[in-house]
Amino acid sequence: MMYFWLVLLFVAGTVGAIMLISFGGSTYTPHDAEMHASEYAGTVREAHGPVTLFLWVSYAAIAIFSVWYAWLHWSEFAEMFRMM
Repeated sequence: MMYFWLVLLFVAGTVGAIMLISFGGSTYTPHDAEMHASEYAGTVREAHGPVTLFLWVSYAAIAIFSVWYAWLHWSEFAEMFRMM
């Protein structure tokens, strides 16, 4: 039964990633990115556009994973801090 949830999570994550990749650039086109970019010495371009939905979802996933990992391994962290 555990494999069922892992497969379901993998499929849902893959579908979500495909949706974010396909719809992520629909409101902010590459032309807009070129218009809002600064060029440095002809080698590096830095864009000043809005944060995309893909980045917001990535930031949220990293934050949720970090909190979950800290919660799960809190006893190890507490032991490490006690040894200091």
